[in-house]
Amino acid sequence: MRKRNRILSLLLGMAMVFSLTACGGGKQTDEAGTAQENEAEDTQVQSDAGKVSDETKDTNQVRVISPSDNGSLNIYTNTIGKPGKIMVEPFVQTLWQYNKDMELEGVLCEDFTYDEDGMGITLKLRQGVKWHNGDDFTSADVVYTLGTMLAENPAAPNYNFIDYADVTAADDYTVHVGLSRQMGLFEHRCSDLYMYCKSFEEGTNTTGTDGGELLECGTGSYIVTEYEKDDHVSYKRNDDYWQDVAKLDGLTIRFIGEAATAFLEVQTGEAQISLNISASDQSDVLNGKYENLSISNGANMSHYAIGMNQYNPYFESPEVREAINHAINREEVFAVAFEGVGTVAYTPVCVDVFGFDEQYKDNYPFPYDPEKAKELLAQAGYADGFSCSFAIENNTIQKTMAELVLGYLSEVGITVTIDMYEAAALTEVLKGADWGLCQAMCNMNGDPSSALNYQCNVKNVGTSDKFNNDRDAIAQECTRLLEEAETISNPEEREKVYFEFQKLYFESPWEIPVCDQSIYAVYSSSLDGYWGAGVQPHFGNLSYK
Repeated sequence: MRKRNRILSLLLGMAMVFSLTACGGGKQTDEAGTAQENEAEDTQVQSDAGKVSDETKDTNQVRVISPSDNGSLNIYTNTIGKPGKIMVEPFVQTLWQYNKDMELEGVLCEDFTYDEDGMGITLKLRQGVKWHNGDDFTSADVVYTLGTMLAENPAAPNYNFIDYADVTAADDYTVHVGLSRQMGLFEHRCSDLYMYCKSFEEGTNTTGTDGGELLECGTGSYIVTEYEKDDHVSYKRNDDYWQDVAKLDGLTIRFIGEAATAFLEVQTGEAQISLNISASDQSDVLNGKYENLSISNGANMSHYAIGMNQYNPYFESPEVREAINHAINREEVFAVAFEGVGTVAYTPVCVDVFGFDEQYKDNYPFPYDPEKAKELLAQAGYADGFSCSFAIENNTIQKTMAELVLGYLSEVGITVTIDMYEAAALTEVLKGADWGLCQAMCNMNGDPSSALNYQCNVKNVGTSDKFNNDRDAIAQECTRLLEEAETISNPEEREKVYFEFQKLYFESPWEIPVCDQSIYAVYSSSLDGYWGAGVQPHFGNLSYK
């Protein structure tokens, strides 16, 4: 804390010097005039915030900003993270999805029943749904998606936890999926499983655009009309949509990586929605600074933590990992690095997600206690501390977090070197063992199963797991509990298993929970009908007021 206070004092001193310089000297009149002009400009920007351009409104279009291009619209060849979900949401659909209240509801599947032994599930598909090419959506498409597309793309993102043995069509609208193990969460796992049109089997499904494959056919409320890599995707209304037809004529999703630029676009009305927004701008909109801008901030389901590499000899020790937990002031990291947007995290399960154990809000086992941290380090044989690296993505939030952590750990004798990487490079680094601490992040939906398996299952070491905890007996038992939870369809019984998992996790923690956040979107108050669930935005009901 002493180091951080010195930094804050220095910054304050610099701000005071700047302020005194601006207010003194012989150019007072000119600078005062400039200040007035700047104030007038700021006032004008705020008054124009959310204003819709005449061009946009006349054409009944909405412009959406995404932080980046996912590189493709092909849902089975590229990672479907936040950018990918933004791009594909208008035109493809799943069997199930989470609604505004994070309750699972059927989309292309109307009903389902599990076999008595839990080794299979029968799906009743929605009738009257048409693909964009005019074909009927039938069981053949589901069989093709599961039986061919996923089989040919075993590394397809989001689907590595869907364990099925076979899939067959009983009739045009009935599908039976045989499972390779008992599973009571098949429908939850399939909330990210986009359906693929079988009639595109002959290769008519793609067009080349700078190497990016375009999946042209879906069942959604919009139809893809144009994809220009790293610039935009355009869509037109699907007039044959099986639900209520969209009120807009079309959408355009533009890719802008700089959050300040993206925010200026919605301020001036050049865009109406931005899913790229800084923590400070989120805070300003939430606090009502811009009266003509609104913000979508649903359940806090994005989990941010600091991971510890158990292949590193220092972090192999449970005492060291407990010491790190006590050494870091999680509340202050949340307040400074994340600017208080979201909520402090307590366990690997997000606070707004089914299965979170509320008791830890008042009884977090590792409160900030540097002296306790020093005692634990001494017990582990590291009274004089040690040195380690902190691998992070090269962005403002992660850098701020890492700098704070560096200060906290220096107070207990641990020297930290911060190593920054671009996102793809960081992923590869974390698959190995040559790091100490790391940033850890995952997105959850209405059930934490997929995310917990991604982050915590010891069987994923070297692939998705970031903690190299496969040699930890406690972590192995936690994995057993996660796999048990997957077999339980009764929510009350499954929740008990998640509670047991969280209790056991604290006996040998592999991360420091820091922040749970919603996926925020800022949008013009002239719009109606925007909502998001988890990391998934929804554009189908958009309209101008």
